[in-house]
Amino acid sequence: MTMKNRSRFVICVVAALLVLLTGAVSVSSVPALAEETTTSYKIAHVTDMHVFIENYANIYSQAYIDKAKGTKLLEESQLASEIAFDELMNMEEPPMYVFITGDLTNDGEIENHEWVGNLLKKVTAEMRAKPGYEGFQIFVIPGNHDLYNKKAKSFLPPAEEIEACTTYEELKTLLENYEGISVVSAKVTDFFRIYSDFGYCDCEGRKEGNHNASCGMADGCSLEFFYESNFWYGGKGVSRDQLEPVDGETIPEDVLEAYEDTKNFALIQSYAKLCSLSYIARIEDMTVLALNADSRDYDTEFPERVQKGKATTAEIANGGWHETTGAYISDECLQWAVESLKDDVKNNRSIFTLGHANFVPHFTMEDEIISLFVYDNWEEATYTLADAGIRYGFTGHQHANDQVDYVTQNGNVFYDFETGSLISYGSAYRTIDYTKTVSGNKVVEDVETELHFLSDSSSADKYTYHRPELYNNGGSDFGVNMDTVATVKDRLGNACSIGDYLVIVNEDLLSSVESGMLGTIINESLYDTIEGLSAGMGKMPYLQAVVGDLLKDVRNFDFYKFQPNADGKWFSLSSTPERGYDIVTYLTDALNWVLSYDFSYGEAPDGYTLSDGYMTVYGAHLNGSGTTEMPDELKPLLASLENGEFVRWLVNFLYDALVPQLQLLLDAPIRTVDTMAPLAAGKGFDIAAALKTNPNGMIDSLAKDNLSKYAFKSNSENGYYSLNGLLKDVYALLTGDEFGPLLDKVLSLFSGALGDTAGTIINLIPTVKEYLGIYIDGGTDLGKTLDDVLIDKYVTDAFCKNLGDYAKQILESFYIDTTFDHAYENANATGLFKAYGENYLVTCTYNGEKLFGGHTYDSSVAVDVIPTTENGLKPGRISYTFGDNVYTDKNFMWFTSVQVDVFDRTIVPESFIRYSTNENLSASKTVKATGENVLNEIPTIDLGIAYFNLNFAMKTYNRYTVSLTGLEEGKTYFYQVGNDAYGWSDAYSFTTGKTSGGFEFMAFSDIQGSVERN
Repeated sequence: MTMKNRSRFVICVVAALLVLLTGAVSVSSVPALAEETTTSYKIAHVTDMHVFIENYANIYSQAYIDKAKGTKLLEESQLASEIAFDELMNMEEPPMYVFITGDLTNDGEIENHEWVGNLLKKVTAEMRAKPGYEGFQIFVIPGNHDLYNKKAKSFLPPAEEIEACTTYEELKTLLENYEGISVVSAKVTDFFRIYSDFGYCDCEGRKEGNHNASCGMADGCSLEFFYESNFWYGGKGVSRDQLEPVDGETIPEDVLEAYEDTKNFALIQSYAKLCSLSYIARIEDMTVLALNADSRDYDTEFPERVQKGKATTAEIANGGWHETTGAYISDECLQWAVESLKDDVKNNRSIFTLGHANFVPHFTMEDEIISLFVYDNWEEATYTLADAGIRYGFTGHQHANDQVDYVTQNGNVFYDFETGSLISYGSAYRTIDYTKTVSGNKVVEDVETELHFLSDSSSADKYTYHRPELYNNGGSDFGVNMDTVATVKDRLGNACSIGDYLVIVNEDLLSSVESGMLGTIINESLYDTIEGLSAGMGKMPYLQAVVGDLLKDVRNFDFYKFQPNADGKWFSLSSTPERGYDIVTYLTDALNWVLSYDFSYGEAPDGYTLSDGYMTVYGAHLNGSGTTEMPDELKPLLASLENGEFVRWLVNFLYDALVPQLQLLLDAPIRTVDTMAPLAAGKGFDIAAALKTNPNGMIDSLAKDNLSKYAFKSNSENGYYSLNGLLKDVYALLTGDEFGPLLDKVLSLFSGALGDTAGTIINLIPTVKEYLGIYIDGGTDLGKTLDDVLIDKYVTDAFCKNLGDYAKQILESFYIDTTFDHAYENANATGLFKAYGENYLVTCTYNGEKLFGGHTYDSSVAVDVIPTTENGLKPGRISYTFGDNVYTDKNFMWFTSVQVDVFDRTIVPESFIRYSTNENLSASKTVKATGENVLNEIPTIDLGIAYFNLNFAMKTYNRYTVSLTGLEEGKTYFYQVGNDAYGWSDAYSFTTGKTSGGFEFMAFSDIQGSVERN
């Protein structure tokens, strides 16, 4: 059975009827009725192809196996792309246009881009050969994986290394142990070259739609680029024959030093050249706004690594720049888009916006818990586009399928169509049937969208896929066959068709995602963090050597073995550390046990584990689930989250699983001098050689001088040092007479670099001193100290319930479709992928004038945007305090969040306070407040003990302040704040004080309330 996701909505724009002016109007002043015209075409949306060519694959390498078994069908990526485009070309009605919204390659490898470019050229040639498809066109943009990617890598050794092997065994060993080699990643200019036929041509007449004979762009398709506009950085466009400046530029040394000290990206933004691949294409009556807005950062250690010959091929090619997962659309790029498309909107052209990250969150907490998958400034970007008449967006990045809408404060609607990845669960792409009918000022847009899944492919069996494989014919006849046709097998190990194979690998992908994420967290994130701690000290060789040797020994340290109990309900640790049982093995065993724990509490016949829950929730998220409540099998876990039992269980698990291991590390011997006997492997740390390293620079020298002076004093009975010894020495320093002068010296030397952090450091010192004292006085017993200073104090029932409630909200956000899309489930669908329908009827602006309504969630009712505190139009967070005269003066503050004008961020809507001694506010006085736009943190969860990615989001607010002076003593006043445009707050009151007598007050602090209101 074909599994499809069909959704249909109608966008109607109804113009005002002719209005008779006062007095008689002649017949000649009434315009003739316009002829009705209809435009119709099909669009395909493909995204996140993540192509990884077979010549980079190495099925014998564990590093490659770990990579390929992650969250993507990496080995099948070329096959998936070929099948998807084959299906598109052979549809009964093929699409005329294809949108590809980024992540065309796995990690930006040039050769992967070349393969994609050649595939798209082949598809274009075949499509244009079909009658009526001479104007077929593909439009592409890059994603965060496609440019400046320092992870660009091949897992197959170069030909010269393979050919240098003299025996089959030598070659096999090489392939098995090969961890990959850095390869060149694409830059902006590379992307222009490779995809010149798909939105990036260099024809002189491109602005008028005139293309050279050698150009692959469709005739009549005009192009204009952001980098050629006056909105480009510095207000000066870059000509096409001087394209080089669109690449990330080398940062001057003084700017780099300032950025290294402050990490203020604004200092280097003009050198990053963000959004440089953004363009506007016009073909027939359609306009494509292609936004390249992925974030980019600069590695401050890059120049030194180049100097020392340690920079990788990818890093050198990237010039120190590297893409990051997040995305941000600059004000300049938004200004360019709005200004450039004014006539398109006026002339009622159909405008479609392409972006990699989501324009709108696709579930209620996306911008809180996985904020890197939605534009950092998504709300500002989306309302700016929607209010300018640009209302359709196509995105990817999350590898999920969904539709969502966003209503601006002006009542305009933006639709975001999110499509999954060709090589993630479901292997999906999308088609859109678009019809527009214009009759006079009446415009109707009819849009129907359908999801297609490669696991349901009818074209798959036309294809094979290839990969390099070893061969050995005896003697010197051995090597690697670079074009071996891979044999695909079913679950019984029998050869099967490509179509059946795709069904199998898609069914297996969710569990592969789970194990892949686990492997990524442990193998990549943990190791990357460990290596990054020392790598970030490249300019300080002494500290880098000491920290690097300590961390290297942590990786090889012997830990207690994790041992599940027979009933599976708890675990124990071995009585002694086990040789070779390292941190990765331990964490893998422990986390696998947690994932397999039965949280149905006996209610499910076969149990229900966290792993089961993960697959249920994440599968629904990828599908774009339209369900309105959580499944029954998850409800026991949800209940245990809500009442705090799960969090308490997790705290106990972490305590029992980690505290003994950490105590083992703290007690382990550290060899600090060559005269000490070497330690057995896995039994301690050896920094004797590192301590001899000569320092470089002020920080490094200061570290060595003070470590030599104050540390290595508290040796254990066996003569070796330990981390506990280091903590004792630090405590002795903190409580000694020399600490004050030393701290003053450090703060004075680094006052510029530390900035406000200096105050934070000073404030933390008493707490550090207190906790260290408790730890040392308690006999360096980590468990007892954690009980005394952390668990007993902070891990309260309220804490467990709050954190559990937040986790419950996250699960519900991933699973339940709360967007206003009238989702329903198709009862005839099978498998995890089900069909969901969504119906819309909206009104919008036409020719810059709002005609009627706003967003409607029902086909018969038009709903205007009603100003409320929640949508930011009416004032909220109203507060007042004493003025200069505590008896007769009051200072007021309140906030709104009216949409910001990206052309002038200083514009703030007017707001007022009106007040009176009359309860009905008659005879009131009105005072205009002073307003400014401020960027505020929005708390999401505050544990009171730590900060992490979930604890705040950023949003721009309008802040208003006003002072009322000379009020009467002992009088009750009533007041409201706001304006006539959006409305006024409720009426509140205050009573002024008297110079005689006292007053009462109440104070609240640190209430540790609900996560929804904390």
